[in-house]
Amino acid sequence: MQQGVQQRETHRKQAPDLLKRGQRVRHPQSIRWLSTSDAAFLFHALGFLFYVRVFLWHFSARAQQLPGAIGFGWFFRYLTFCSWTIQMIFLGLACLAKTTQAPARQRWLAAWADDLACFAFGLAHCVTVMYYSVDRTTKLALQSSDLRPPWLGPTVHVVNTVVAWLDMLLAEQRTFSRRSRHISFGFTLAYALWVLLCARVEGKFLYPFLNTFPFPQAFLATAAAGTAMLALVFEFGRWLSWHVIRRSTLADRKQD
Repeated sequence: MQQGVQQRETHRKQAPDLLKRGQRVRHPQSIRWLSTSDAAFLFHALGFLFYVRVFLWHFSARAQQLPGAIGFGWFFRYLTFCSWTIQMIFLGLACLAKTTQAPARQRWLAAWADDLACFAFGLAHCVTVMYYSVDRTTKLALQSSDLRPPWLGPTVHVVNTVVAWLDMLLAEQRTFSRRSRHISFGFTLAYALWVLLCARVEGKFLYPFLNTFPFPQAFLATAAAGTAMLALVFEFGRWLSWHVIRRSTLADRKQD
């Protein structure tokens, strides 16, 4: 009896030392996990919920009265809505990659989230720059409508680029792979053909400024400018990821 009491007292005295040793071993790893992977997951999860909310708003009764909802192609005629949808998908894939338990599935989801995020990084900048450039110079970026809520324009034309930058800074790695580059330029060609198809069906371009200036000069100039901008931003993002952000991340890990 007395021997058992002495053993319990010995274990009680040793417990704080064992806990301290465990904390010293795990503490750097937990700090590193919270500062990278956990922060990225929180951002991706909140971003995904926000993107889904805005996406679903386009199915509301008020949204159905907007010019973009009427006619062939619905809101998917617009580069802005396509870009928003792609960002929503990559945010969802990033969350799934973090929560799935199967290693093979996790790698597959993470790879596709990475490729779509890199593609969306360039596409978001194209949407923002081209929209405000056309709007400030011609006021013909979109068909005017009093039904369009005031929050919608800044959300889909500014927040999209902010999200792209936050993902770049918080994600553990953005590779800007060859597949991502192929996706980017494949989408550029597909969207140009899609715009022509919509114009053929509707009898006019969905972007008012293209109906004001002569065809095909205005269309070709716009397509060339968009393609060049996408390529430049993509390569800038690739350089930034591999030579600036990745280097600082490695430096932080060495300090840990």
